[in-house]
Amino acid sequence: MSEKWCEWKEIDQPTVYCSHAVYQLRYVDASASPCSIARFLGADPAGILYIGERASMEQARIDIKAGIDSWNKHMAGIMIHILRRYSEAFRQRHTQSRLQYRFEEHASKESRKRREERLIKEYVLRFGEVPPLNSAIPNRHAAWETETCDVPDSVAT
Repeated sequence: MSEKWCEWKEIDQPTVYCSHAVYQLRYVDASASPCSIARFLGADPAGILYIGERASMEQARIDIKAGIDSWNKHMAGIMIHILRRYSEAFRQRHTQSRLQYRFEEHASKESRKRREERLIKEYVLRFGEVPPLNSAIPNRHAAWETETCDVPDSVAT
C-alpha cells in the first residue's frame, strides 16, 4: 500500500477503514486553518499534535473520542480531556478549534510501525521534539540514518 494520506476529517466523522493505518491529529481554527504549534526548533505550521499507528483506524478514532469524552482508552484523547478540563489557557486558545485526523492505509503491522517511527523521527529532526501529544520516540536508539529518516535541510548542515 502506498504512503498516501486521506483528506483531513473531523474526529466525529467515522471512517469505514478498519485495517492497518498510520494517523495524525491536529487542531484547526474556525476558518479550518491548522493551529500552528511553537516547538523547540521552530513553529510547526501544520499543527501536528500526534502521530500514531493502529490495527484499525476506526477503532483508533473511537478510542481517541473515548479519551476526550471520558478520560480513557487513548493517551492523546486523555491529554485533550485533561487540558479541556483543567487548562484555562487551552480553553481560551481553542474555544472554536476542532480536532481532525487523517490516515494512511498500510498492509501490515510491520509496515505501519516502521512508518510511524519514521514520521516521528522526522518530526523530531525538524522540530527538536516529538509532537505534543506523543510521549516517546519509537525505537529511539536505532535507525537515525538518513536512509531511515528524511533529514530536513535545516538540520542536515
